[in-house]
Formats: sequence, structure tokens, C-alpha cells
Amino acid sequence: SLKKALNEHADIVKKRVRFFPLVGWSLVGVATGIKLTGVFTILPQYLIHQTGSIPSWFGSLIALNSLGVIFLQHWVLRFLDKSEKDLTLLFSATAMILLAVPAILGVESMWLAVLWIALLTIGECALSRYDRIAKEDGYLFHKEVMVGLGSFFTVALSRELPDNIYLSG
Repeated sequence: SLKKALNEHADIVKKRVRFFPLVGWSLVGVATGIKLTGVFTILPQYLIHQTGSIPSWFGSLIALNSLGVIFLQHWVLRFLDKSEKDLTLLFSATAMILLAVPAILGVESMWLAVLWIALLTIGECALSRYDRIAKEDGYLFHKEVMVGLGSFFTVALSRELPDNIYLSG
């Protein structure tokens, strides 16, 4: 009887413990979706709000982001694998802060926007490390579903709140 009660208690504990990683990976997924989509939604809305239009160099900035991910991702992941685990969180959190407040670097200027996008690109590469960890934990599919939700929220909020771009960030 005692053994049965202990087994039932262990099953309850296991279910609760599984809930916490699910919440954690959900948050990581939403943050990843915000980061991935934010460059395409938050930045143009911010630039339109600040300058009245999207600058001619905006497309080049987006291409720079894509090329940066292609060429830097492997290097950044190898660096993070050899570094402290907290460094991934630091890179990711810094990218999210920069994304949320583009005025920190004054992205209205092309060269400061290039610096901004370079820092965000490194943060995006760092977020890829979470894919590997989520796969090891068995939550990759769930995390990726939440990426879509984060992207949806970013687009919806940046379109609904163009005058309050910091809220969408």
C-alpha cells in the first residue's frame, strides 16, 4: 500500500516537472519568434514613425542580416559550445533588448543601423543553440510552434501599435 502511494506520488511529481520545461520552452519559442520577425516588422515601423519613410538602405540591411546568419551561425554556435552556458542567455537577452528599443543605437542612421543589425544577427545565431537543447530535451516541435506564435504577436502588435512601437518590441 505504501509502495503504491509512493509510486502515485512519483507519477504526480513527474507530470508537474514536465510542465515546467513546457512553459520554459514556450517562452523561448515566443522570444525566438519575436526576434526572427522583429527585424522585418519593428524596424520598418520604427523608421516610418521616426523619419516618415523606410530608407533606401533598409533592404540591404535585411540582406546583411540573412548573410550574417548564414556565415556566422556555425562560428557563434561553436564559440557558445566552448563558453559558459549563461553566455547564450546573455547574447539572446541583449538582442531582445536591442530589438525592443531601436532608439538605443539610433537606427535612423545607416551606419548605426548596420551595427544594430550586426548585434541582432549574433543574437539570432545564439538563439539557434536553443534548438539543439530543445531537441535534446524533446521539446523542439513545441518550441517551433511557439516561434510561430511569437512571430504572429510581433506582426500583429507592430501593425496595431505603430505609434507605440516600443510596446510591440
